[in-house]
Amino acid sequence: MTCVARLVPTLRACREEGVNVWAVSLGRNRQQSSWRWHPAKVSRIDGVPVAFAAFWDCPFWTHIVSILSLGLIAWRLQRKTITAVFWNAMPHYVLAFVATLFAGVHCVLDLEDGVRSDMQDIKSRIGARLVRYWDKQSIGAMVANSQLCDQLVTRPVYCFYGVAPKVAVSRRWDQKLQVMFSGHLSAATGARNLIGALEMLKSQEWDPLSCFHFVIVGSGSLAREIEEAIAGPLSRDAEYRGAVSDREYRELLLASHIGLCLKMPDHSIGQTTFPSKVIEFATFGLLVVSHRVSDVPLLFSDQTAYLLDEPTAESLGQALMQIAKQREDAKSRAERGRVAITERLNPHSVASELGFLWRALPPGGCVPGNEHARTRGAE
Repeated sequence: MTCVARLVPTLRACREEGVNVWAVSLGRNRQQSSWRWHPAKVSRIDGVPVAFAAFWDCPFWTHIVSILSLGLIAWRLQRKTITAVFWNAMPHYVLAFVATLFAGVHCVLDLEDGVRSDMQDIKSRIGARLVRYWDKQSIGAMVANSQLCDQLVTRPVYCFYGVAPKVAVSRRWDQKLQVMFSGHLSAATGARNLIGALEMLKSQEWDPLSCFHFVIVGSGSLAREIEEAIAGPLSRDAEYRGAVSDREYRELLLASHIGLCLKMPDHSIGQTTFPSKVIEFATFGLLVVSHRVSDVPLLFSDQTAYLLDEPTAESLGQALMQIAKQREDAKSRAERGRVAITERLNPHSVASELGFLWRALPPGGCVPGNEHARTRGAE
C-alpha cells in the first residue's frame, strides 16, 4: 500500500483496532535529475510504520530501481502478511504484486483512479490492462466511489472514502468569511468557473464579494491565468498561494469557513475519482460547496452542504450570494455536515469494516455497513 497522506489516519485507526498494518511507499520525490541516491528505509508517520523503497533521482533507471526495491520489500514482508492492499494498479507495483501472489498472500485492489474512457494513449491503455489483471487476481476491492464498482468484477467491494476523526475547531461566522479552493488548477476542477463567479460578485451593486476572502492553493495549467485574474480588481478579495506545506494547509483549514469542490460533472475525471477534499472540509467544520459529482450527493444533502445544480460560474455565484445573506443557515449546514461525516466515517467504524475486508473474505461477500457497495455488488 502506498503512503498516501489521506491514508495515514485510516491506518492509524486500523492499528488502534488491533489490525497490524504497515504502509509501503515508493518513496519517490519529484524528479530533478540530481542523481542522488535515497536508500530504502523504515520510518513512522503518526505512529504508522512506513517502509520507503529506494529512490534514485535519475532518468529511466529510477523506475527500474523503484520496481526492484518495492518487489524486494514485498517479498521480505510476506511472512508477516495476510493481505496486501495495492493503491491503484501501477507498473511500479508489478514485481511486488507477483511476489505477493507467489508467496500466497491475498491481494486487494484499492482503485482510486478508475479507467477513463477519454484517455486512449499508450500509458492509459497499459493502465487499463493492469487494472483488469489486478482485478482478476484480487480477493476483494476498495473503490473511491460507487461508479467504479462497474469497472470491477471482484467482490466483495468496499467504497472507501477515508476517515473523519473529530477535530476541535472554533470559528466565528459574523466576520469576513474565508473561502478555500485547493488542488489541481484546471478547467476540469472548476478553476475557471471560480474566477467567473468572483467577477460576477464584484459586479453586483451591493458588493457581496466584500463578505468573503478567497484563498486559492495548488498548481496546474490555469495557475498563471488565476494569478493574472486576481492581480487587478480582485486583489483585495482573493489571493493565490501556490503550493503550500502540510502545516500551512492545516492552518488554512482551521481558519476557513467554506471549502469549494468544483470538479466538473461532465468530465470523466469527475466520475472516476472521488473528491476526498470534501471529507476533509467537513471534518474541519467547513461548509462544503460542491457540484453534484461522484458520490458527493450520497454523503451530503442540501441540509448539510450547498450542492450546485449547474456546474457554472453563475450557479456558484448565486450560492455565494445566498451564503452572504443567510450566514446562520450557512453555519447550520456546516455543523450538520460535520456531524454527518464524523458519524458515518468515524475511524472506529471504518477500521472495523476494512479489517473485515482485509481478513480475506470469500469472494461474493459484502462488507457490512457499506450499503451502497453491497447494492452494487448484488447487481
